[in-house]
Amino acid sequence: MTLNEIMNSSGSDKGDQIGAKHNYTPIYEKWFEPHRDADVKFMEVGVDFGQSVKGWQSYFTRAKIYMVDYANFTHLNNERVTFYQGNQSKMEDMVRVSNQVSDLDFFIDDGGHCMDHQQITFGAIFPKMKSGGLFF
Repeated sequence: MTLNEIMNSSGSDKGDQIGAKHNYTPIYEKWFEPHRDADVKFMEVGVDFGQSVKGWQSYFTRAKIYMVDYANFTHLNNERVTFYQGNQSKMEDMVRVSNQVSDLDFFIDDGGHCMDHQQITFGAIFPKMKSGGLFF
């Protein structure tokens, strides 16, 4: 299945059929596909209702997936998914989260959608990216 098909079937608005139909998947897949079955570290800020978590688990067959949101989604934790609760608008929360990870291959900021939140997140998370990692 393509990433678009996976996200649509997971109920995520990242595809081209659900909710806002953002259709981000063709862009993501261009960069992610060569690493689909690799041992990558992937982080996303913004869980919404957890739809994309299911999609990322299906798409990345061996990835370690880290999710961050201000609401508690610890029920999504499993052997490949680790959830961190934190408010993207608070530097101390994002630093606390960033201290738990290193060598991230991929990062997606789909959280608060506010420039100041994005700047805080970038400042805390970007130093934890692998050389050559991708920050979306």
